[in-house]
Formats: sequence, structure tokens, C-alpha cells
Amino acid sequence: MLSLPDRATRFSIVDNREVSILAIDPLVAAGWLREAGGGNLDELALLSRRPVRSPLIAILFDRLESLSAGLPSLRQSFVVIILAECLRLVRTASAADQRGVVSRGAIDRVIKSVAQQLEHPVSADAFADNLGISRRTFSATFKEATGLPFHQYVLRMRVDRAVELLCTTDLSLSDIAMRCGFAHQAHMSRMVSRLKGEAPGTIRLKSIGNPSSSVPE
Repeated sequence: MLSLPDRATRFSIVDNREVSILAIDPLVAAGWLREAGGGNLDELALLSRRPVRSPLIAILFDRLESLSAGLPSLRQSFVVIILAECLRLVRTASAADQRGVVSRGAIDRVIKSVAQQLEHPVSADAFADNLGISRRTFSATFKEATGLPFHQYVLRMRVDRAVELLCTTDLSLSDIAMRCGFAHQAHMSRMVSRLKGEAPGTIRLKSIGNPSSSVPE
């Protein structure tokens, strides 16, 4: 957790997790920040408004807490490295915010990529990282472009693919569920029924009776 002098930390942590707090005199912190490659403490203000997760900082905190108080120079070196990582996180987040909304073409490439790997779990975080933007920016941009949140859009893609396979193949329902990335057959059945208004079995029976269907014999 980062708390800057004379300003409140604005975010809260609601789930169970360990919180480490590093208290440094403001004048000392400013000097160490410059040593880490920064300007002044205001450059870190973003981290007092937005929670971040950094495995590197977590490891450094653990090492710092285990160091003897009689090793001030080594402890200072750890703090400078922590501040350097904080600067990197701030600058990455700021650059992503300045880039703002990504293009519709980039969103179309995301959709194409999802379609090519529907049988596997897909992550909004991974796509955001690939685009070099924050998860929040990616989610907002995706919803603006498609009208749906990312996870709902992917769910509809899975359902549409399932319906396609129901109508054009003789694969079992469990095989279709697996190929479309559902957790199991029952999950697929619930989602298809909810979004299409009919159970998978009913959709398949109707497709068999439809002359235009292409279900293999």
C-alpha cells in the first residue's frame, strides 16, 4: 500500500490479503526517489488512487522485513529498488491512460483471436496486456465497440458456436461443450437455453427436420 505525505489513500482492499506499509520520512523518500530515477513524490500519486499488484514488490518487501536493522545501507538499496518498480508501474499506467481508447480494428482482432481459441479460457487481462493498456481501459473500449462487456460477448460467441455445431454436426453434447469452452455439458445447456430460449436437444431436433440443415447422416 502506498500512502503519500499530506494526502489520503483513496482505494480500499475488500478481500482478505496481507498488506505491507512502508513508512519513510518525506524528505528522505524524495531523495531516494530521485536515486531510483524519479522526479518528486507527486509522480507516485497515481499509486495512492489505484491499487496495483506486483510480485517483485511483494518479494522485495519480504526480503526487506527479514533484513537486520543493523544494515541500513542494504535496507536503503531495497527501498530504492521498490521505488524504482513503483515508478515503472506508474509510468506504464500513465502511458496506457494517455493512449486512451484503442481502435475498432484492434477490437476486431481481439474478437478474431477469441473465435480461434474458444475451446480455451480467454482473459481480458491478457488482451489488455497485449495491447499495452490497462484492464479498465480495455473493458471500457470493448464495451463501447461491441455493446457488451468482454465476458458476456465471449459467452455469446460460445453459445453461437454451440448452436452451429448442434445444427451442422452429430457431435455429442459433451463434445460440443468442450469444443466451445464451456465448463461442462450442463453449463452449455443452461447458457444455450438462457440466450436462445431453447434447450440444445430441441435445437438439434429442429435442425434435423429442417431441409436446409447440413447435419451429417
